[in-house]
Amino acid sequence: MRNLKKIALAAALTTCYPVPASSAVYVVAHPDDDILLMRPNLLNDIIHGYPTAILVVTAGDAGNGHGAASPYGLS
Repeated sequence: MRNLKKIALAAALTTCYPVPASSAVYVVAHPDDDILLMRPNLLNDIIHGYPTAILVVTAGDAGNGHGAASPYGLS
């Protein structure tokens, strides 16, 4: 019964919050990887007006702690 409630809740939330049919999420390790490695795909998604998100998972400071000094708090 608990699983049925979870399935019903998931179905209700899915219908309440539709996700665009065409959207893009890029997950990169370093702040410049999206430009260096994914530029054609990223540019194409933006040009076509797809909602696009880039998730950077490190500060790109080689573990030296300089990311905390960034105005964006990338650490």
